[in-house]
Amino acid sequence: MSRTTRIVGKILFVWGSIASFSGVISLFSGSNPGNSFGMLIFAGIIPLLIGRSIMKKSKKTPLEIRDSPMMERRVLLLASNSKGRFTLTEATLQMNLSIEMTRKVLESFITKGLIEVEVDDNGVQHYIYRDIYLKQ
Repeated sequence: MSRTTRIVGKILFVWGSIASFSGVISLFSGSNPGNSFGMLIFAGIIPLLIGRSIMKKSKKTPLEIRDSPMMERRVLLLASNSKGRFTLTEATLQMNLSIEMTRKVLESFITKGLIEVEVDDNGVQHYIYRDIYLKQ
């Protein structure tokens, strides 16, 4: 999701919050309740919900990042440098992503069958890229 879309989502959320607050105050003050209710719904609640929805979607891992050739190259480089076996922490440090984003990228590689997961005796998950691991 583009940066502009995220900014629009935040603006709609803030606008909706302020307009909703103003609409509720106007509604309870008793001056023209029909008009106040319309303002509350159309100028407040609807933009608030749309903005919240946009902001929530923007926090998801973009498909472009998970499936990009650059990301594949980074995972392959990591696997090569670590002799085909690495942990989530090592991947996070090498790929310069958040832990959650790195986990999602690695899960997409598992789904594609490119890497496997093994758990050692201490409960640590090791991601294994078999082609490189077996050559070492």
